[in-house]
Amino acid sequence: MLLRTFASHIDSNGVDHRFADAENRYIAIDEPPGIAARCVEIARRERLALAGFDFRVRPDGRWFCLEVNPVPTFLPYEAAAGHPIADTVLEQMAALAGRELPRQEVPARRFAPASGRSW
Repeated sequence: MLLRTFASHIDSNGVDHRFADAENRYIAIDEPPGIAARCVEIARRERLALAGFDFRVRPDGRWFCLEVNPVPTFLPYEAAAGHPIADTVLEQMAALAGRELPRQEVPARRFAPASGRSW
Protein backbone atom coordinates (compact mmCIF):
# COMPACT_ATOMS: atom_id res chain seq x y z
CA MET A 1 0.00 0.00 0.00
CA LEU A 2 1.31 3.41 -0.99
CA LEU A 3 1.69 5.72 2.00
CA ARG A 4 2.24 9.43 1.46
CA THR A 5 1.56 12.41 3.65
CA PHE A 6 1.40 16.04 2.62
CA ALA A 7 1.31 18.97 5.01
CA SER A 8 0.37 22.58 4.34
CA HIS A 9 0.44 25.62 6.54
CA ILE A 10 -2.36 28.08 5.86
CA ASP A 11 -1.24 31.61 6.59
CA SER A 12 -4.51 33.49 7.04
CA ASN A 13 -5.60 36.81 8.45
CA GLY A 14 -8.97 35.29 9.36
CA VAL A 15 -10.06 33.22 12.33
CA ASP A 16 -11.32 30.61 9.85
CA HIS A 17 -9.54 30.49 6.48
CA ARG A 18 -12.69 29.20 4.74
CA PHE A 19 -14.62 32.45 4.98
CA ALA A 20 -14.70 35.10 2.28
CA ASP A 21 -13.08 37.83 4.34
CA ALA A 22 -9.90 35.80 4.93
CA GLU A 23 -6.76 36.32 2.87
CA ASN A 24 -4.93 33.02 2.64
CA ARG A 25 -1.56 31.71 1.60
CA TYR A 26 -0.94 27.94 1.41
CA ILE A 27 2.62 26.82 2.15
CA ALA A 28 4.00 23.28 1.79
CA ILE A 29 5.72 22.23 5.02
CA ASP A 30 7.26 19.14 6.57
CA GLU A 31 5.15 17.82 9.42
CA PRO A 32 6.92 16.35 12.43
CA PRO A 33 7.63 12.62 11.83
CA GLY A 34 5.58 11.60 14.85
CA ILE A 35 2.56 13.48 13.51
CA ALA A 36 2.84 11.84 10.08
CA ALA A 37 3.16 8.37 11.62
CA ARG A 38 0.16 8.95 13.89
CA CYS A 39 -1.98 10.18 10.97
CA VAL A 40 -1.10 7.07 8.94
CA GLU A 41 -1.87 4.87 11.95
CA ILE A 42 -5.28 6.48 12.48
CA ALA A 43 -6.18 6.36 8.78
CA ARG A 44 -5.26 2.64 8.66
CA ARG A 45 -7.24 1.87 11.81
CA GLU A 46 -10.28 3.65 10.38
CA ARG A 47 -9.75 1.91 7.01
CA LEU A 48 -9.41 5.20 5.12
CA ALA A 49 -7.58 5.17 1.79
CA LEU A 50 -7.52 8.99 1.93
CA ALA A 51 -7.86 11.25 4.95
CA GLY A 52 -7.45 14.94 5.70
CA PHE A 53 -6.28 15.87 9.18
CA ASP A 54 -6.85 19.43 10.39
CA PHE A 55 -4.43 20.73 12.99
CA ARG A 56 -3.76 23.89 14.91
CA VAL A 57 -0.16 24.53 15.90
CA ARG A 58 0.52 26.48 19.05
CA PRO A 59 3.25 29.11 19.20
CA ASP A 60 5.32 26.61 21.22
CA GLY A 61 5.18 24.17 18.27
CA ARG A 62 2.68 21.66 19.73
CA TRP A 63 0.23 20.24 17.18
CA PHE A 64 -3.42 19.62 18.08
CA CYS A 65 -5.74 17.61 15.83
CA LEU A 66 -9.12 19.28 15.33
CA GLU A 67 -10.71 16.69 13.06
CA VAL A 68 -10.17 13.92 10.52
CA ASN A 69 -11.98 14.21 7.19
CA PRO A 70 -12.63 10.90 5.41
CA VAL A 71 -13.39 12.71 2.14
CA PRO A 72 -11.16 15.78 2.28
CA THR A 73 -10.98 18.62 -0.18
CA PHE A 74 -7.44 18.79 -1.48
CA LEU A 75 -7.60 21.00 -4.57
CA PRO A 76 -6.52 24.27 -2.90
CA TYR A 77 -3.62 22.53 -1.16
CA GLU A 78 -2.47 20.85 -4.35
CA ALA A 79 -2.85 23.97 -6.46
CA ALA A 80 -1.36 26.53 -4.10
CA ALA A 81 1.18 24.48 -2.12
CA GLY A 82 2.22 22.20 -5.00
CA HIS A 83 1.41 18.86 -3.41
CA PRO A 84 0.89 16.02 -5.97
CA ILE A 85 -2.22 14.76 -4.16
CA ALA A 86 -4.38 13.86 -7.19
CA ASP A 87 -1.53 11.86 -8.75
CA THR A 88 -0.97 10.07 -5.45
CA VAL A 89 -4.67 9.20 -5.15
CA LEU A 90 -4.64 7.79 -8.70
CA GLU A 91 -1.48 5.79 -7.99
CA GLN A 92 -3.09 4.38 -4.83
CA MET A 93 -6.24 3.38 -6.73
CA ALA A 94 -4.19 1.73 -9.46
CA ALA A 95 -2.07 -0.13 -6.89
CA LEU A 96 -5.19 -1.40 -5.14
CA ALA A 97 -6.48 -2.64 -8.50
CA GLY A 98 -3.13 -4.33 -9.21
CA ARG A 99 -2.27 -2.05 -12.12
CA GLU A 100 0.35 0.49 -13.02
CA LEU A 101 -0.55 3.88 -14.37
CA PRO A 102 0.92 4.76 -17.76
CA ARG A 103 3.32 7.66 -17.42
CA GLN A 104 2.83 10.66 -19.63
CA GLU A 105 3.93 14.23 -19.48
CA VAL A 106 1.03 16.58 -18.92
CA PRO A 107 1.62 20.31 -19.06
CA ALA A 108 1.20 21.77 -15.59
CA ARG A 109 -1.83 23.98 -15.15
CA ARG A 110 -1.24 26.23 -12.21
CA PHE A 111 -3.79 28.34 -10.49
CA ALA A 112 -4.20 29.68 -7.02
CA PRO A 113 -7.46 29.30 -5.14
CA ALA A 114 -9.33 32.54 -4.70
CA SER A 115 -8.59 34.20 -1.41
CA GLY A 116 -11.24 33.28 1.11
CA ARG A 117 -12.98 30.87 -1.22
CA SER A 118 -14.94 28.21 0.59
CA TRP A 119 -13.93 24.78 -0.70
